[in-house]
Amino acid sequence: MLKNKVNLFYFWGFIFYFIFSILVILGKESKIDLFNRYVQNKDYVKAQEVINDIKKTSELDALIAQMILYAYKDNNLDNSKKVLKILKQRFVDNLSNQNQKNLNFSKILYNWAYILYNVKKDIYQSEINVNEALKYNSNNIDAIILLAKINYDKNNLDNSENLLANAYELALAKNYLDIVNLVSIYTDILLENKRYAKAKNILENYYQRDNKLLLKYAKVLTYLDELVQANEIIKQYLKKDNNNLEAYYILGLTYKRSYIKVPQALEFIDSINPTKDDRYYIKLAQFYEGINNVDMATNYYDKALSINKENKKYYILAITYAIDAGKANRAINWAYELYSKYPTDFYSVYLLAVCYDEAKLFDKAKEFYYKAMDINPGTYEPYVRLSRIFLEEETDFDNSSKILIQGYYNVQDLYYKNRFKKSIKDLLDLEKEFKKKYKEKTGLDISKPIKQDTLKQIEKIIYSN
Repeated sequence: MLKNKVNLFYFWGFIFYFIFSILVILGKESKIDLFNRYVQNKDYVKAQEVINDIKKTSELDALIAQMILYAYKDNNLDNSKKVLKILKQRFVDNLSNQNQKNLNFSKILYNWAYILYNVKKDIYQSEINVNEALKYNSNNIDAIILLAKINYDKNNLDNSENLLANAYELALAKNYLDIVNLVSIYTDILLENKRYAKAKNILENYYQRDNKLLLKYAKVLTYLDELVQANEIIKQYLKKDNNNLEAYYILGLTYKRSYIKVPQALEFIDSINPTKDDRYYIKLAQFYEGINNVDMATNYYDKALSINKENKKYYILAITYAIDAGKANRAINWAYELYSKYPTDFYSVYLLAVCYDEAKLFDKAKEFYYKAMDINPGTYEPYVRLSRIFLEEETDFDNSSKILIQGYYNVQDLYYKNRFKKSIKDLLDLEKEFKKKYKEKTGLDISKPIKQDTLKQIEKIIYSN
């Protein structure tokens, strides 16, 4: 559904997406969190103080942390490379114990791979180094997790799942400290691969240890249609965090076969929301989305937006829901309101384009897709949707493929680069099939095939690494 796609893309929930901590480099979790927080906040002075503290117990870990800190601070990796050289000399070359040398080198290589991946955004060199790390220690859980992330970015979801399954088994055997984060990552990929029963079996052991896992467990139970237990779990979650909008949607899902009990659900929502403000009405809208009551959901979105017309997130939720529910006119009205307030914001422009697209107003849709691409050239969705319009409206394979080629070169994220590559391959196959059937039916060639110069560009993309 479009709602899920936009929410993931905008609210960092995409497809899924993995959450990696800075690195498991320290002896105590509190130091990991502290170092991570300081680096992420660019408070490098405080991060250095933590490193000085680490040095009291482990010079290896302190140097690794220093290597990471330099990578984030500097515009290049010159200082990080100097520390990398020192690490190899002191903790690999100068050791006689081969087993310890291997463990240390694996740890160092993994951390260097991490820097290449997260700081330099060099996925290929990162993959080389993380595979090298695993040669020296095949049980390096952090390296396995990073390799799984790389495989996810390359759209190798089965490989990613298998790697995380291996990491999880190793974590159980080794009492891995960050097991909750690993479970979160692993179950994300299981959900994306629709392995709901497997995700449930894992989450059963951990959902009480972390609020995010509690929410995810409720979601999995709804996917498995175990609605009674899902209802209990999601209420348990909402008593701890009554502000998460997705939780109200999940709560609604648990009533989809027992509409008669909706008044009880509304009493529960009222009991945990004493203030009846704009966010309260958004929560009700999400709840009614879950039980698939389009009129009530739409009315509550209207009510929330009548109170607060400045909240961009509310508009995005309302618009994406109206599109999914087939309320094109309502979606256009809301989208135009949002666009009028934020005419240079990517999502304001993109969502208006989607609304026109869904209403088959293709000229207006094209206009706003192009505007969205001008604002943020490195996004995936506008190119793909615009490419589809050229096919649907004009059977124009050449312009359709050119739009995808443009997107491939503009987007930086490897995951989306690979999705563009697959879309281009699929379009090429579609054109071949369409040409054949059109010729058989009419005896004619199609009017707008992919041109030779475009085909050359396509071949270059398809056969690239």
